[in-house]
Amino acid sequence: MRILLGTILSFLFAFSGWAQDVDISLYSAKFNDDIGKVEVLIRALERDGDPMVNLQPQNIRIQESVNEGPLHNVSITSNLKELVYDTVNLREDTVQVLFIIDKSQSVNDLQLDRSKRAIEKFFGEARLGRNANYYLLPFGEDFSTTPTQIDINSYASALARIDTSSEASDLYRVTIAGLRFLEPMAGKKLIFLLSAGVDQSDELARYASGPKMAPRRSDVMRIVQEFDDDLYLFPINPSSGMSDSTGFLADLCAASRRTDDRATTNGIIPPELDRILDTRQVLLYTHRMEIESPVGIFSGLPRELLLSWSDSEDILSRFNYRAGKFFDKKVQGNRRTAQSYTLGAGVGIGLVSMLLIIFSLLYPKLQQINFRKKHLKPYQPQAGRQVMDPLTREPIQAGEMVVDICRLAIPWQTWQECGHTCPRFPGCTTSNLQCKGQGGVATSGFFSLQGPHRRLNWIWYGALGGFIAWIIAGFVFVFGQNLVSSLGLAGADDLIEDTMLGAAFGFGISLMLSVIEERTESRRFSISRILMRTLLATVLAVVVFGGSYMLFDSGIIASPLIVGAIAWIFLGLSIGFVLSLFGSSVSLGRGLIGGLLAGIVGFGFYTLLGELSEDFLLAKVVSLVAGGAVLGGVLDTVVQLSESFEMEFLQPATYRRNVPLSKWLGTGSEIIIGTQPGSQVYVKWPDEAVLPEHAKIKLEGERVFLIPMAETLVNGHIVNQKRIQLQDKDLIQLGRNAITQMRFLQKQEAK
Repeated sequence: MRILLGTILSFLFAFSGWAQDVDISLYSAKFNDDIGKVEVLIRALERDGDPMVNLQPQNIRIQESVNEGPLHNVSITSNLKELVYDTVNLREDTVQVLFIIDKSQSVNDLQLDRSKRAIEKFFGEARLGRNANYYLLPFGEDFSTTPTQIDINSYASALARIDTSSEASDLYRVTIAGLRFLEPMAGKKLIFLLSAGVDQSDELARYASGPKMAPRRSDVMRIVQEFDDDLYLFPINPSSGMSDSTGFLADLCAASRRTDDRATTNGIIPPELDRILDTRQVLLYTHRMEIESPVGIFSGLPRELLLSWSDSEDILSRFNYRAGKFFDKKVQGNRRTAQSYTLGAGVGIGLVSMLLIIFSLLYPKLQQINFRKKHLKPYQPQAGRQVMDPLTREPIQAGEMVVDICRLAIPWQTWQECGHTCPRFPGCTTSNLQCKGQGGVATSGFFSLQGPHRRLNWIWYGALGGFIAWIIAGFVFVFGQNLVSSLGLAGADDLIEDTMLGAAFGFGISLMLSVIEERTESRRFSISRILMRTLLATVLAVVVFGGSYMLFDSGIIASPLIVGAIAWIFLGLSIGFVLSLFGSSVSLGRGLIGGLLAGIVGFGFYTLLGELSEDFLLAKVVSLVAGGAVLGGVLDTVVQLSESFEMEFLQPATYRRNVPLSKWLGTGSEIIIGTQPGSQVYVKWPDEAVLPEHAKIKLEGERVFLIPMAETLVNGHIVNQKRIQLQDKDLIQLGRNAITQMRFLQKQEAK
């Protein structure tokens, strides 16, 4: 027993001493889509600087905090020893070197001179080559967005022209400008920031009086964190006796992925630079570990990893990272491959096709079955009364199946021959009237937009738009990062990807809803109007999603759920807005109300369906299709319910649909009925009896008047006076020989 206890104590003592001799830190952490897990890179060195070869997961503890919440232990599922080195050879490598030198009021002449001597020392001691480029960027309140290129022969004269000024220091903005300047360039990137680390942007007039917001320290750190290992930061404080261990310059080094970045004072070039330049190999990290977080859904919230030894509470290293977004959540364990996106596309095609089958085939069948249950009954003769079939003029026999929805009993066979509607007397047997009346179930094709098919079309086109949005969004998810990098915008990749995602949403949904809105109208179908609406909605969606990202990224709104709700609501408002433009019969107010409600309901569907499935890619395509369908259905419902006046086309039967009139009547405009393409009630089918401007409709007070400009019949009577007041359900025929017939509908009193 003593031997066993002694062995355990010896092991613990040895481990404690061994742990104290190891320099260990977190190098980086990133969600890997290929494996569906977070990969953590760790740098572990022995006291002599050699890589530690026997680091095991049980020796260390990694904890995670999400959005500054409580700490949770994470599980280490994989540990791979992987020695990765880096080097900078200024004689052979492609290297971009940028000197950012502070000449503002925050430094004096002596400190500026120290900064210049540090640059001179670099050029005097560094081994220069033809593949190295050097740039100089002096700053105060103002600076050039394009740094001056210098070389061994011109740097001295360029430095001589820099003098101290009384300008305030715009340190954060110039640091961001320098980072973005180097982003698209090839090779290694070295930034020497020679500054006291003081930002005075709160004193600058450009931010106090203008629309621009002053950059924040967190903005700089975020951009630094998004760079790869090719960024080397060397902040140099020219002040003497001023520690910057907790200041901006030290924070820059802490945000960098490289552990050899150091900030110095007194204008001294960091010794780490000499080591990097003088050696062929610099160790970046030694181990690659895969971890599983207790919070397995990554929606863009900030996360912090803390590293310690397993037997100690002392924190050895910290690393901050983010993964996923509200509209592009990453789920632990779900791999993202080209096959998964192909599967999502297949699911989307299946959903859209299923809706089409249900709406075009099953829905009419269910309507017919329900109608027959409610309104088809055996005929029971009444004593002393004989009821005739209105079509055959033969007596209806006892027990014969009749429809009870009309004023008189109609035999089922006659009902079907009259187009599933109540026949109007005596026109049911004439050639120019085809027995279209009230109360029937739509028997026309799905795309005819007749009866309930109109709303089903809006739902289906919205779903199709959601699927198109998924296809474009899938392209963004798969290729967006590479596209952003190729454009040299790596520092703003999250913002760019979110705006591209917004463009996908806006384009797909607005395109298809613009198509159905154009088909719903009686006017001539216009591709140009569709393209204009789609383009405008896409631009607005880009603004909405980009703005939502900035609200979240800036910390103004910390909840991704709230940001997502804002994006969906404003997306709905944007679509409702554009659908009311370019000659639409939808009024602006109704479009905005419909868009608002559609955005709220669409967001609910999108969020709920996204949470129901652990496979977020499949949940996303389902929720996008459902969200688009809801947008279309709610928009049409709101517009239809709020419509006061409509004109229903009755003949020809193939063009039967309702045309909203409220928008035009509400503005005091005269509505033109005719074959002229610009007419609000456009007769697009051939009818020789109808003129280009056959009649007009106008609202005066609370009464609607028909003004005939050619022969016009109302309820079968020719209108002889200059105008006639229309009543609800008045039948209008454009000439006694015209095939064009319509019905005026007034749903509520005009206001």
